[in-house]
Amino acid sequence: MGIFDFFKPKKSLGIGIDIGSSAIKVAITSPQKEGAYKIEDILIEPLPPAVVEKGDIKDEKEVLKHLKSIKKKLPSGYITYAFSPYKTTLFSFQVIKEVKDVEELIEKELTHRIPLPLYELSVDYTVSELPNKNKVITVVVGKQKAIDSTVNLLEDAGINIDSVTSTYTAIANTAMLCYPGLTEDEGGLIVDFGHTMSPCVCINQGIITHGGCIEAGTRLMESFLQEALSLKSLEEAKEQMIKGKIPTTLADQAIIRYLDRVIPELDAYATMCQGESPIPCKEFNLIGSGGGATVRDLLQQIGMRLSEPFMIKLLDARKGFLLSKDVELKLQNLGALRFTIALGASLI
Repeated sequence: MGIFDFFKPKKSLGIGIDIGSSAIKVAITSPQKEGAYKIEDILIEPLPPAVVEKGDIKDEKEVLKHLKSIKKKLPSGYITYAFSPYKTTLFSFQVIKEVKDVEELIEKELTHRIPLPLYELSVDYTVSELPNKNKVITVVVGKQKAIDSTVNLLEDAGINIDSVTSTYTAIANTAMLCYPGLTEDEGGLIVDFGHTMSPCVCINQGIITHGGCIEAGTRLMESFLQEALSLKSLEEAKEQMIKGKIPTTLADQAIIRYLDRVIPELDAYATMCQGESPIPCKEFNLIGSGGGATVRDLLQQIGMRLSEPFMIKLLDARKGFLLSKDVELKLQNLGALRFTIALGASLI
């Protein structure tokens, strides 16, 4: 199983599975004419707090129970699991001369970048050629034991996995389908605001150049609000946020504290996206997903603070996929920005 697969032509339904900190999300899509995709259905199974933390499944029995519930609702199709970004890394480098053995070159890069023996890693790569004939090699690396462990858990639930992809690849797939300019003459920094962590992906004209994770999600803002309102628990702060009962001044203060935490790291990714671009881009985009209703406000605030100029956009699946009115309503109710990873995995 490769973890760096892009769009694969297929006739059957594509099913993408994303096991996050707050929920298991599933997207079911089907290929249409002229490269289009239709969302057939989306499924979500909320998880109790602390069952999954930073990519680690802390309570396998609880996750297994919810996976079995998901299994009852799944049609037959090609199933892809998007592996946790916390246990993977993605990087790229340029090659300015002909290389006879690409894999040997990648192994040398890995020994410098990854402090683990190669036999413990699952490694996949793609090679892209630039107009100047230089090549960009993009590599994604995951911990093989961790991948196998989660795949075994899925299979214990009766969900037989056909392929495994990286979260970064899945995010990039959804972004490039919804914003085709990213495959042509544009670049983008995509941030998927999660509950405990937020994956970031840099794309330059169809080439994924970087992928990494900042250890800050919406839970961080909940903790700031819990502290400001003297609430007993994070769940209470989350409920107050969802119901819109947080005073505007306190909500603004929480966002500012969150930004102070994440801006240095996001600025580093923004610099990677633009400063190390393999070829000049016509336009750069800051694209946000995940995180519910706070994403739009966060993006506006982040865009004003980044040192590089970006066009600000939301990664709303309703922009790039065909869908029925029933599915559109379901996305609206569940949060269209929450299914970026599952949708991208379903395209593989």
